Amino acid sequence: MLCLLPKFYSNPKIIITTLLYSSSRLKFGSFRLFLLEKALKKADALLYFSEGMAQDVKTVYPKQAAKVFSTYLPITNKVDKETIGVKLTKTNEKKYAVFSGGFSDRDFETVIRAFTNTNVPVTIACTQSHVFKNAELLTDNFTVVKGVSEMEYHSLVLSSDFVVIALENEYSSCGQLLLTFCMKNRIPVIATDCYGTRDYISNNHNGILVPVKDDRAIFGAYEMLVNNKTFREEIAARSAEISAKMTFDNFLHKVDSIILQIK
Repeated sequence: MLCLLPKFYSNPKIIITTLLYSSSRLKFGSFRLFLLEKALKKADALLYFSEGMAQDVKTVYPKQAAKVFSTYLPITNKVDKETIGVKLTKTNEKKYAVFSGGFSDRDFETVIRAFTNTNVPVTIACTQSHVFKNAELLTDNFTVVKGVSEMEYHSLVLSSDFVVIALENEYSSCGQLLLTFCMKNRIPVIATDCYGTRDYISNNHNGILVPVKDDRAIFGAYEMLVNNKTFREEIAARSAEISAKMTFDNFLHKVDSIILQIK
């Protein structure tokens, strides 16, 4: 991002980002729009980890479309022995438990509505400063943890049976790190159908996509996973396939191909 500031005189070849996106909804004069236009002007290429975002930019700036590319997010977050050691023991685990966590664009309120007044054990991991808008719906089946370390976060994920990634809107690019960590470790994911998820999850194939802010769809997806063992196991098995697409070798190959195109 520093390369976009006036005091940096050299122009970058490629800007890799998930943040510089635009749509017709962005207001003229917004800082995000300013950064995007600056990036399009100064860089030879913009690389997104979302095909939807890349297409959005191409649509809004058709004259710059040849500069815009997309690829899979490269991941290296393997589970190490230390993380496995922190993983909750089987005696502490609860059957068919749900985890929902993260820091950006998360819609915990919809998750809460989906599971309030049920016997489904749900753990929500959020920032220390997060304030729930519907805290009165946090019934006894919920556990809320704030400000956990990365190791503790991954431990909670690994100790769950399912992960729900609910996001605020269909234009969000967030949730990719969590969903890929889950899929790599064969944990079924229920996620909002949006830019950050639909490039990685094929609905009812390697995960389940639900509409924005649809708590009934989330609970319905949960019940489908619980009640259909074959479907659950197939989702888990197919979810591991994502790892092969998200290696650094594939990412570098994509970058190399972009460099050849913009020379």
